[in-house]
Amino acid sequence: EAAAIAAAAGGGAAAECADGGLDFISVWEWPAAMRARPHCARASTRIVLRGGHVAMPAFGLGTGAPDDEAAVIGAAVRAGYRLIDTGQLYANEHIVREGIRLSGVHREALFIASKAGEWCPGWYPTPRSTLARAVCIGGYERTRAAVSASLANLGVEYIDLYLLHWPMGLGAAREPPEDDERSPMRLDDPAHRDARLGAWRALVELRASGVLRAIGVANWSQRQIEEAAAATGELPQVLQMEMHPLLQRPQLRAFCERVGILVQAYGNHHENIRGHPALLQLAKSNAHLAQLVPEPVGLLAMRWSLHSGAAILPRSRKPQYIEANKRVFWAGFRQVLTPEAMEQIAQLDANTSLYGAHHLFVSDSIQ
Repeated sequence: EAAAIAAAAGGGAAAECADGGLDFISVWEWPAAMRARPHCARASTRIVLRGGHVAMPAFGLGTGAPDDEAAVIGAAVRAGYRLIDTGQLYANEHIVREGIRLSGVHREALFIASKAGEWCPGWYPTPRSTLARAVCIGGYERTRAAVSASLANLGVEYIDLYLLHWPMGLGAAREPPEDDERSPMRLDDPAHRDARLGAWRALVELRASGVLRAIGVANWSQRQIEEAAAATGELPQVLQMEMHPLLQRPQLRAFCERVGILVQAYGNHHENIRGHPALLQLAKSNAHLAQLVPEPVGLLAMRWSLHSGAAILPRSRKPQYIEANKRVFWAGFRQVLTPEAMEQIAQLDANTSLYGAHHLFVSDSIQ
């Protein structure tokens, strides 16, 4: 495997796939390869991250709640999922640990990802006339403590990928009245930036120590990434973000491709996507796809992310969807997502988040 990773890091995996699949490919080649020949990707494909030492699966299992079931996680691992994503906020790292134990698959065969982040104080207005909570990261010391807790909760000696969950920082001032528990934090407070820089410095140091193999961020803007890189000399290796046909983020994706950051997409199974008329029509235009899975639109949207150069992270809480999501690598998508279809989907971009307070990322409103 080490030889294969080294070859991919040097561009050795760029040739047209003769057998329909790629085992390893460099992050520098991945986006262009998926635009040109997405049929080469498969569930076992690994992308060699910038630096050339870590190969991350292009496809993984997202988790997200304290009531996730260890048996389902274990079933996903037995079904071939090799990346498992968890986080401090989800309060389920111990459940992921048990799921891995139940799977019977050795830890060394898996790619475990987690995140630092906890609920911010206050509630935040959304474009949908609702209120939503936000997630905050701490600074240097709090982030080091979060990593230590994740290692203990997961029962591992190292974590393959560790992310900073949001770009908001604990300690920012509150909007008046400050004593109202529902008052949100001020978005223009420099404390957000200070927390990000301290937290990122902690991850850089922990990667150098070996307890983290790769590091990244989630839901950050290009500006926020560049600020962290300017302060530490280190760019993230991965950016996890909401990305789907209704929020395509072409400028941010292009930036990541230029500097060698792997985009990992979430959000393709949102109900607004599954019920979108144009996507429904496209999914139903192919009889085989319409019969392939219970909800073909979510699978179609996920495949669009793959075509667009992102790694994909579906969340599955039921065994039937664990199997269904693997069909994103169905060979017949070559007849569904044609260049004409991709152009049609490009017109659907509303540049609008479908989740909670995530519009703050899209507008880059956090100092």
